[in-house]
Amino acid sequence: MTVDLEHDITTLIEKYGLAAIKRTIIAHEIPEPAIDYCTIVVSEGVHFFPDSILKGEVFVFHKGMLDLSSQESILSELYPRLINLKSFLLQRNWRKIYLVVSGHSLICMITKLAIFRICHMESIDFIFDGNGKYTEVDFSIRSVLSGEDISLPRSSDAPEN
Repeated sequence: MTVDLEHDITTLIEKYGLAAIKRTIIAHEIPEPAIDYCTIVVSEGVHFFPDSILKGEVFVFHKGMLDLSSQESILSELYPRLINLKSFLLQRNWRKIYLVVSGHSLICMITKLAIFRICHMESIDFIFDGNGKYTEVDFSIRSVLSGEDISLPRSSDAPEN
């Protein structure tokens, strides 16, 4: 410890007291953990979502029924939702983005594409099997399309359920 630092600490202790200085130092040593992953639920209300698939911060893209009666009605519902999704995604640099695929295929596709366009990353998707189970699907479409050597799991490698 330098002489100047020691002097400054002594001065602070004399002015504020040792207990206050300790509390302040401890508060600065243990920062709040930053959540760097989120889950985007495409459509809430279609299925029950177990807590185990809702990781980090949760953002619901759509609730209720989607009006598919015309292009105008579809766009009028999608525009504000896309703007809200963009605002949410730009709040921080996400390390992982999970996507709970639910609802109409149109909003699922648009949500996944928006995540890629906004964050330049691929989501990890949870797919409902129709029998009450969600399967996590995590692979790089870019790697597949670029011809990178990807090992697909053989049926004998697949985990047992």
